[in-house]
Amino acid sequence: MQLELTEELTGNLSQQLTTRQLNLAVLFDDDNLPEFKHTSMLSERMYLIEPAQPGKQARRRITLKQALSQPLVLPASPHGVRPIIEAAALQAGVAAPLVEADISSISILRTSLLAGMGRTLLPVMPLRQEIEAGLLWASEIVDPPLERVLAICWSRHIPVSSASQAVIQLTQTLVAQLCAEGQWLGGRLVSEQPNDSTGALYVFRPAAHFANEYFVSFAFGSGGCQGSCRPTEVSQAAFFRKVLERSGFGCRPALGIH
Repeated sequence: MQLELTEELTGNLSQQLTTRQLNLAVLFDDDNLPEFKHTSMLSERMYLIEPAQPGKQARRRITLKQALSQPLVLPASPHGVRPIIEAAALQAGVAAPLVEADISSISILRTSLLAGMGRTLLPVMPLRQEIEAGLLWASEIVDPPLERVLAICWSRHIPVSSASQAVIQLTQTLVAQLCAEGQWLGGRLVSEQPNDSTGALYVFRPAAHFANEYFVSFAFGSGGCQGSCRPTEVSQAAFFRKVLERSGFGCRPALGIH
């Protein structure tokens, strides 16, 4: 079995799952993909994230209306959290987000924010290191709160293999551990039976070779760091845990079983 991680736009991942290039995906649940079955796993509170301003004090909370009235940098529609934000604005009866730039890459978005260029709406985890270092400020969105839900998804037309079931169980276990230990900031577990619709993020692919060998490869960002490791170097659970701790499902990488 081979395990691969790579970054991809969420809309593209949904299409790959639909066309059976992928077996499983951990996606954003936006109630807009009826061709998938899913089990909701985690709900994350979203924040207005902006560059720190020396001499001023960060806001702890901000209303959804106030957040959406500010110039924002968001993923291009229909990727990432963009559909969730637009749906929340419509439901709350407030103006659509004021988008000054479309940036679908988390690495480019991070660089832009650190350079003092704009604000965005995201959970804390993708930018946790910069927020804890005081480089960025995070204000929780309230009245109403804004959340995104992560769900493990699969096609209703393809039986779930034993390998896929093992990955689902391992991912759910590690997410539960991270929440219980307080490592997943702003996250809470969602207990729910399998459902039929969802949104977009991590992916799992079926095995085509390396049937008796565990292999891991990963790539974050366009042309970013890549690497691999075998069972003697890292266990499956330990590797998954490090991926979840570092990304918080914020980088929109694909996680695949070949």
